[in-house]
Amino acid sequence: MLDEAFAFAGTDPTMLAYVHAYFAHYFLRQNDFAQAEQHCELNAKYVEDSGNEVSHAEAAYVRGMIGLLTQDAEKRTTHLRIALQANIHREPTFEKLIKKAYAQRKLDFSEVESATPLSD
Repeated sequence: MLDEAFAFAGTDPTMLAYVHAYFAHYFLRQNDFAQAEQHCELNAKYVEDSGNEVSHAEAAYVRGMIGLLTQDAEKRTTHLRIALQANIHREPTFEKLIKKAYAQRKLDFSEVESATPLSD
């Protein structure tokens, strides 16, 4: 699966950013946080080359969820705030999923909402 995705992306930095964001999600769902983080880091490299901010926001979401699952408050707050402010899914369902994850862990979602807004 990895080989096919990278073969399809070729050397296009935009496609490579998307592929790494996809695999970051995949490994997050597998609870393989090290692999997910590695794909987030690679995503960042290609975002720099391509300017693909949607893909960057997807990786921020994965990093935020890793922070949530590993009880790293700084990581979850920083990265989920980036993802929410980018509104990567363009729908309220995305925010509801994050709120639900916070509620399940008895965490205060206002830590994300009350954080200093990012500059436009």
